[in-house]
Amino acid sequence: MERVVTETIGSAEIAEDELRQLVRMWFGQADEAGDTPDRRRIDPFAVPALASSLALFDVGPQGRLTYRVMGENIRKVIRTNPIGRSPREVLGEGPYSAFIENQLLDCVDRRLPIYSKHDFVVVEEKTVRRSVRIVMPYASDGRVSRLLGFQMFSEDLELRSDSELRIDDWRVERLAFVDRP
Repeated sequence: MERVVTETIGSAEIAEDELRQLVRMWFGQADEAGDTPDRRRIDPFAVPALASSLALFDVGPQGRLTYRVMGENIRKVIRTNPIGRSPREVLGEGPYSAFIENQLLDCVDRRLPIYSKHDFVVVEEKTVRRSVRIVMPYASDGRVSRLLGFQMFSEDLELRSDSELRIDDWRVERLAFVDRP
């Protein structure tokens, strides 16, 4: 697996209030657990305004990631039902799906939330969108077994003139583990 997350930021550096609130909640749960919070503590409605922007992943014993639940806002963008499928199965084999899967696996390995902000192409719409996401690990029996994520999308951004409208056309603005402020 290729490591894609190399930076660490404090939770105070997260620009979006709702995502910062979720990360602070996660750290409170981690403090109570003395480690990664138990997956029974997952609360997809902790920030009600983000409920339609959630993605819940199961993490299999060999690190296989599959979508368990996905909010309507994300389904509208990816235009498919991902439940029971891996990111590579949903997004297709290629550099972009590998990038997404590897950052999720980094979250599993480091047992810390990940914050990302990147632009990506939506081929069917011939547009570029910005994604801002937080993903937080949850454990059972000492092993990370779920990832709870919330992902917000911008409206359409202006296309770059050199864009070929491939799903593998993206630009990362920020990708970091999140630690305490």
